Amino acid sequence: AFFGELSLDGSLRHVNGILLLVSVAKSLGFEMVVVPEVNQEEASLIPDIRVVGAAHLLNVVDMLIGSSDPEALQTKNLRGYFSQRLPPIVDLSDIKGQAQAKRALMIAAAGAHNVLLCGSPGSGKTLLAKALAGILPSLTVEESLEVTKIYSLAGLLPKDGVLIRHRPFRSL
Repeated sequence: AFFGELSLDGSLRHVNGILLLVSVAKSLGFEMVVVPEVNQEEASLIPDIRVVGAAHLLNVVDMLIGSSDPEALQTKNLRGYFSQRLPPIVDLSDIKGQAQAKRALMIAAAGAHNVLLCGSPGSGKTLLAKALAGILPSLTVEESLEVTKIYSLAGLLPKDGVLIRHRPFRSL
């Protein structure tokens, strides 16, 4: 399977959602995918499929006629990404007082419930909300791949790392 955006000069450009595309290609039985070189690291997160990166259309043509042997990235061992827990931004134990609110956050985190914090300005709602992210359970490898697929499709993957390891958290 071939994925990428072809520019007028023949170069292959970055594509949002490449992780999802490679995942679907694997489920359809494809054994190899060719992606833009800038997407190769992201695409290699899907196990058991050969991922080849190409910077230009001529590289793809050379590969198809057999004049070059493309190098595929090895699938990453995702378990290594999860060997250490990410430190929380705000630790719940650092918050003084607010015993009822902290207990409500712990119950909500344990049961995967939503939380609505109401109160006057300056009462600590934002600080408590930031602390909630620190007590949520860690993502499993499968959950992390699902979240990363969504971030990839939306074009929200960070430049420094490919795999999203923290639980999505939204505060309004």
